[in-house]
Amino acid sequence: MMASSDDKNIQPLDVIQTPRGFHRLSTHDYVKLVSNLAIPLLIGIFTIIISIQQQSSVQKNRENDILLSAQRRANDTADAKKQREDDKEMARVLREEYRNISRSQREQDRNISHQRREQDREAARIQRADDKETARLQRGVDLKIETDKRSQEYELTEKQRILYQTQRAHEVEIAQQNYLNNLNLEDERRKENTLVTYQRHLAQLLLHNNSLVHISYPTYAFILQMRTRSAFRLMDPKRRTILVHTLYQAEFFDEPWTRRWSPLYRVNCSGVDFGLPPNHKFSRFLIVYDHLDIQQADVRYASFHSVFFRNSPSLDFSNLDYTDWSFAELLSVTFDDKMTMNNATFAQSNLKGVTFDKISMNGVSFQHNNRCELCDFTGTSLIYARLDNARFRHSSFAFLSMADANMSHGFFWNTDFKHLILDRADLSHADLFGSTFFNVSMQNVNQSIYNKHTAQVAQLYENNREQIRRRRQEDIETVRLQREEDKNFSCLQREEDQKIFNRQREEDRQDACVQRLEDKESAGIQREIDLKLATDKRLQEYKLAEIQRSLYQNKRSNLLEIDQENYLSERIVKKNRKSDDILMNYQRELSGLLSNLQTKLDELDPTFLLVLQMQTKTTLQLLDATRRTILVKNLIQANILRDKWNGKMSILYGANVSGVQFDQLFNHRTISFPDIEHADVRYASFRSVFVRGSSSFAYSDFDYTDWSFAELINFDFDRKMTMNNAIFRNSQMIDVAFHDVLMNQVSFQYNKNCSNCIFVDASLVAARFDHSIFPKATFGLTTVADGNMSSGTFVESDFERVILDRVDLNGADCRRCTFLNVSMDYVKDNIMFKACLAKFQQHPQLKELLLSTDDRTLIEHTVNDSYWADGGDGTGRNQLGITLMKVRRHLSYHHNDHH
Repeated sequence: MMASSDDKNIQPLDVIQTPRGFHRLSTHDYVKLVSNLAIPLLIGIFTIIISIQQQSSVQKNRENDILLSAQRRANDTADAKKQREDDKEMARVLREEYRNISRSQREQDRNISHQRREQDREAARIQRADDKETARLQRGVDLKIETDKRSQEYELTEKQRILYQTQRAHEVEIAQQNYLNNLNLEDERRKENTLVTYQRHLAQLLLHNNSLVHISYPTYAFILQMRTRSAFRLMDPKRRTILVHTLYQAEFFDEPWTRRWSPLYRVNCSGVDFGLPPNHKFSRFLIVYDHLDIQQADVRYASFHSVFFRNSPSLDFSNLDYTDWSFAELLSVTFDDKMTMNNATFAQSNLKGVTFDKISMNGVSFQHNNRCELCDFTGTSLIYARLDNARFRHSSFAFLSMADANMSHGFFWNTDFKHLILDRADLSHADLFGSTFFNVSMQNVNQSIYNKHTAQVAQLYENNREQIRRRRQEDIETVRLQREEDKNFSCLQREEDQKIFNRQREEDRQDACVQRLEDKESAGIQREIDLKLATDKRLQEYKLAEIQRSLYQNKRSNLLEIDQENYLSERIVKKNRKSDDILMNYQRELSGLLSNLQTKLDELDPTFLLVLQMQTKTTLQLLDATRRTILVKNLIQANILRDKWNGKMSILYGANVSGVQFDQLFNHRTISFPDIEHADVRYASFRSVFVRGSSSFAYSDFDYTDWSFAELINFDFDRKMTMNNAIFRNSQMIDVAFHDVLMNQVSFQYNKNCSNCIFVDASLVAARFDHSIFPKATFGLTTVADGNMSSGTFVESDFERVILDRVDLNGADCRRCTFLNVSMDYVKDNIMFKACLAKFQQHPQLKELLLSTDDRTLIEHTVNDSYWADGGDGTGRNQLGITLMKVRRHLSYHHNDHH
């Protein structure tokens, strides 16, 4: 724009010049000239004004700086003057403080010197008093020393007397020990003589008969059997083992025995090692038995270690509990017919084609067996069986109970499980490849392996997350606390420095006082220690004398106890010997009577029978249960207990046969019991017996008898006999009658089949019929109050005039049963329970009201009823209150499940 303006201003110069030379300027030209001159003038003026203002600002700033510097010099001068005055005042205060400190120090020194003089005076006075007391105590100590010296002399004399008595007691103890050792040696010598005598007689018998074929003759077989039983009864398991191996070496087990003439028939073989000793872990050699016959014998705790049977052994009705079959080779062997093998062990054994039929094998152990192939378990009880780490192939478990069994880590390949009870069994880590389960109860079975592992992994993951979160919070909290501690530490450090300085000065003043006090206390403590040492020494001497006296009394009492035990053991030994002598005399007299008998047994004189009955009763009264069993066995072998001599002519009439094991005496399939009237038969055992027909047990006491696994057919129990607490578990009864019999607390649990049984005028209070089968039974004029019939089968049974009060009938099968004049509190109580339950379920308000009572006791209070109510005075049954509490418990349980 300025350039254009300049151009316009320059152009009129050419216009002004005209050819005529000079022209006068116009107004427009003046205006342009003035405007061209005014602009530069204005710029110059503004420039001058700005320069003047800048000079004025600089001058003003310079004056301000001069004023500020002057003010600062004045302030510095005032501060320096004030600092000098403060320093003068501080110096004056410090001089005054030092003067006060020196003045107080002098006062403290004066007080300390005064206190020390007072303390020295008090210490001198106390020292004089202590000297007087020391002198008095010294006189007392001298008197005590003299008294203690006399007491020590008396104690020394007493110790010498006690030492003499102790030496005398030690000699008596040594003599007593020698006597016991002699008794043990005599017993060992007697057992050894028995073994040697038996072996000698066996050798004579073999030499006399030249072969085992002639020994099978009944007379010689009976002699051999009788001597074997006597020898086994008198020997311990070690010598029994030697005797069995002697028979084995004599080839007594190479040929089958006819009838019951086996040497080990009904013999006590408990603890015998039929195989290798148990300490042999493994052997390539097996003990081979061709025909092992151990029927009706006691084979408990026996060992069949490394045994092989060429033919199936005969172990019918024998007790094989706690036997050891480790390393045994069993091929096509059958165990059946009511034998027992509870708690047996089959470790490292090889079984193939073995059959276990209807055997009690509770607690049996197949742990770590080599193999069990093609084995059949039918009707066998395997409760608490140990099958962990066991190996089974192509085997079968059917119609049995394996409750609480341990099958963990076991191999059950191609195994069939049919009709089983596997409740609470442990199947963890079990290999069931190819196995089948049919109709198996598996309640509370432990098989949650993978679920448990998953739960553990989830729990570990959750724990890790929680741990990381907790650590992060702890780190944050740690940093915060560290910062707070740093701040506090700096403050505390300054305060602590000041405190240390003050404390140090205070401690220096107190050390002097403490040192003096410690010196005084040390002197007093030393005197107390000296007195305490003297007192403790006298107490120790008294305690030592007291301990020696108590030791003497304890030793004396121990000697008396040993004498008493020796006396009792000697009496027991004498009693056993006396019982053996009585039994041997009876056997000898019985043998003499029978050998001198000229007539047949059926034609015996009644006088002879009366004498024999009297001798038998007297002998049975003097013997224990084991020897009574032996005596009754001898009577059975002599064919004296026969059916023809019944009633008062029976040999066992009025006899004491308590504890006799009748199940070891009779042939189990052909029993015809003799009459046992007016006899004491308590605690006798009739396990696994087979009885057909009736014998007379009139007025006999059969309390606590055991009839488990027995088979009774067409048998009568009648005429005022008692059978309280008797046991009929797993028994089978057909057409059995109980007339006028006391059978309180009797047990019929788990009976197999008891058809057509009759209970008339019998007392069955608190009897156990649970899990039993009684089809077509008759109960008449009978009391079964407080009994248990749960899960029992009573199809087509008749109940007439029976008291069934408080009887548990849960799960009982009573189809087509007849109830006539029956008192059944349980039935009406159950009906009332169902009615009340329906009432409260249909009315929610009443239900909430009942549940609000929690666990409080409900009582129906009225004087008009003593069964449903409390009778007004609390003596009633209060059955309605009990029923309401049951309904409350039921509703509460289902209410919680719903929520």
